[in-house]
Formats: sequence, C-alpha cells, structure tokens
Amino acid sequence: MKKVLGITILGLFTMVIVLASTVSAEMTNSELTKKIGEIEERLSGIDISGTIEFEAGFESSENSSSDFSTATVDLAVEGEVNEYITGSFVFTYNSDDDGIELDEAIIAIASEGYPGYANLGYFVLPFGNFNTRFISDTITKYGETKQNAVTVGYSREMFDVSLSLFNGHVNEDGEDDDHISKFVLAGSVIFPENDIAKVSMGASIISDISEADGFEEAIETAGGKVKEFTMGYSIYLSAEFMEKFFFDVEYLAAADEIEYGAAKMEPKMYHIELGAAPVENVECAIRYEAGDDIEEESRYGAVVSWAVLDNTTLTGEFLRTDFEDDNKDSLNTFTAQIAVEF
Repeated sequence: MKKVLGITILGLFTMVIVLASTVSAEMTNSELTKKIGEIEERLSGIDISGTIEFEAGFESSENSSSDFSTATVDLAVEGEVNEYITGSFVFTYNSDDDGIELDEAIIAIASEGYPGYANLGYFVLPFGNFNTRFISDTITKYGETKQNAVTVGYSREMFDVSLSLFNGHVNEDGEDDDHISKFVLAGSVIFPENDIAKVSMGASIISDISEADGFEEAIETAGGKVKEFTMGYSIYLSAEFMEKFFFDVEYLAAADEIEYGAAKMEPKMYHIELGAAPVENVECAIRYEAGDDIEEESRYGAVVSWAVLDNTTLTGEFLRTDFEDDNKDSLNTFTAQIAVEF
C-alpha cells in the first residue's frame, strides 16, 4: 500500500509539472493568469489536515517490556463539491496493523437550513459513542462497526435520528445471503447549552452485532457464519459542567447469545469516565470499565493531558487490566504520548 501511494503521488506531481509546462507554452500571460485563478479558486474549497501520535510505552505483567512507537498517523482531505455535496477521505497508519489503509471515504449530502442529510461511502456506522479523554480506546469500542453503507438522517435543533443500511460480511449457517439486509437505527438528543451544563444522550441498535469489528476475528476464524443474527444495542450519556467537569457513561451489549461454529458468547460492556480541567490547557480523568464474554474482565486507570502549545498535546496514561481468563496475569500499562495536529 505504501508503494502504491508513493507511485500515485509521484505520478500526480509529474502530471502537474508536464501540464504546467504545456499550458505556459501555449497560453498567453492573461490566459495563464486566468487559469491559475481558476485552479486557486477550486483548491480554496479543499481542506487538508493530519495527526501524528508518537508514544513511549511500558507494560508490566508476568514479564515487562517497553518501546517507542509512532502509534497513529492520519491524513484527511475534505472538499466542498457544491452547495449540497462534500467529499472527504482519511488514510491512516496504525502501528498495530503496521500498514496504511483507507480509514473512511464519505460523500456527504446536506443543505444549510434543511434538516435532512445523507452519507454514502465507507465509514463507522452510528452504533455506539466511544467518547473518551484517554489515549486508549474505551472497552465499548468492541462494538465499533465500519462498513460500506448509506445513512439517511434528520437533524433538527435538539434531535438527530438516522437509519443506516449495509450488506455486511457475516451470514447465517446454511445461508448465502449477499444483499443489503442489515441496519443501524440511531437517535440522539443534545440539550440546549447554558453557562452551567452541556448534556447529550443517545441510543442505537444494530440488527446484527456480530458485524462489529471487535468480534470479526473470532467469527471469521470459525468460518464467518453464525447460527442466527443477533441484535445489539447501545446507550450513552455525556455531560460537561461549567467547562470544568466532565462525565461520560456508555453501555453496549448483545441482546442474546451469538453462536458461531462450536462457540458462543453474549458480550456486554460498560464504560464510566469522570474528568476535570483544574487549570487552563490541562485535563485529567479517571476511568472504570468492565465486560462479560470479552477479553478484558475489568479495566481502570487515570490520564493527564496538557495542551502545551497550539495543536500540540502531551498526555500521560496509566491503565490496569484484569482479564476474563484466570490463567492470564493482570496487566499494568504506562503510556506517554505527544500528538500534533495540522
């Protein structure tokens, strides 16, 4: 993938140079100035942004280890196509996957003053919330589901409701269904802001939680099929008080057992986080989370982050994880991260 991207970028630069030399040779100065103006106008509607996260980590269990890593690199491009359509895509490098991949690609259709909207492409479906101030993802992120999908929604003042349709990768035993037959239904309420509090809450259901990325590997190992599709649901509450104190809670679960191959599971998990901003540009938080029928039985810890410069944040995190497997020792992790955005 890296090689393909490199060749693509080199090819684009070559084309620009060739076209520029050809255009400059065949156009008068006034024509060239006009053409450059048109190009500049077109480029003015394109935003390019990125994130680089570099980490130092230490793990302590039965054995200990430490290492440096460039944990994540994101490159995002967003362009306004016209007054109704915006296109965007994100490429991500993740040290866990050790490669570059397309993280999302969205054609967004919306109009100012009109409550309806639609998103088409490859993106995280609106199932779950996963809000956190920690470096590490919440335990509820087992339910994150990324698919090629279409989402249609209605957003008006406090309320937002949406329906997402997708095909998915998991089939039932004895079936070979290859149709757009799965969905996510989501709704949220953002209460009017005031000087005291900002509060939002929401809920979502997915017609087949076995499509969630956190369960993908186990189900694919068992042949990629389940006995029957199992619905999943999520509820969350997020609150901020006086811009100084923060509270997030989420519960995500399967509505019944997921049976795949000779195995079965009924995952349930919750996440609670309390945070504060004691001084300007500094935030700290504590977390407790737990689950059933997932690898982590419980996890808790603390984090402190400091926006040391514009678009530059230093973060230190401690987490202790106890595993559902009694034969697996508890794990203590210490992570220091510098993150820059541009």
